[in-house]
This record gives sequence, C-alpha cells and structure tokens, in this order.
Amino acid sequence: VQLKMLDKAIEAFKKCISLKPDNADTYIKIGVALKRQGKFEDALKAYKVCVSLKPDYFVAYNNMGNVLKEIGDYVKAVKMFKKAVLIKPDYAEAYNNLGNTLQNQGELEEAIETYNKCILLKPNNFVAFNNLGNAFKELKKLGKAIKMFKKAISIKPDFAEAYNNLGVAQKELGEL
Repeated sequence: VQLKMLDKAIEAFKKCISLKPDNADTYIKIGVALKRQGKFEDALKAYKVCVSLKPDYFVAYNNMGNVLKEIGDYVKAVKMFKKAVLIKPDYAEAYNNLGNTLQNQGELEEAIETYNKCILLKPNNFVAFNNLGNAFKELKKLGKAIKMFKKAISIKPDFAEAYNNLGVAQKELGEL
C-alpha cells in the first residue's frame, strides 16, 4: 500500500516538474520518495538536480549524504554532510549524520567531536547522546558511555535503544 502511495506521489512530483522544471523543492521530495523505495541512484540524481538549481540547499546535501551512507559510500557521504554544515553551520541533524558516518568509518574521536557539536546546537537531541555513548563504548570508555546513555534516557524516558545500550555497557563494566 505504501509503495503505491509513493508511486502516486512521485507521479505528482513529476507532473509538478513538467510544469515548473526549476522547482528545487520538488526534486527534494522526489528524492525522499525514491530513497524510501530503495531507489538510491535515482534519489541521488534527484538531489543532484536540486543542488544544480539551488547550490546552497543544505537539506539536499544532507539527504545525499544519507543515501550515500546507506549504500556504504562513507567517503562521499562525509563530504556531503560537511557541505551541508558548511552552508548551514547550525544544522544539528547533519552533524549527527556526519558523526554516524565517521563512526562507521572507525573515526571515533572525530565522531565524538561531531556529536558534541550537534548537542551544543540541540541540547535535547537524545539520539545524539545515544550515538555519543556508542562512540565512547567503542573506545572502551564505558563510564562516559553510561553517562551519555543515561542522558539520552533522561531526555526521552521511553527510548528503548538507549536502555539496551546502557545495559550492555553496564554489563561490560561489570555493573550487572
């Protein structure tokens, strides 16, 4: 059912483009729908058209980074996230995405710095605290990891992933 709805949405967006081919926002919407369908290359093409029309469209760079991360092209994903925050230095979501990608590459110290930038911009970002905890956990800094997981939980008490991560870190530390 959802795929049929996405197909209809894409049809509508394409009609919009046929009427107004310079509408960057429509290309973003097509890219999002295509990514949801798993059509990553087509999504990237839509985002590239978007930034050709509007070179400072930071959301498009963030979205391209997410697609590239999804297909495992971490090097290009990092470039896209960095481009997004270069254009919009207070874009917390892109910092979090950049941190995730750096962490996937094993660049844990840089990931930690990046998550901290995200948290400075958006202090209640429970996902960033959880991600920061995971980076500390990978570095075997379990005390710091536990603090970050607890902070994530204090912000969002029903955040199951943070509870799981907290339990794993406490077990590794010998607290359980």
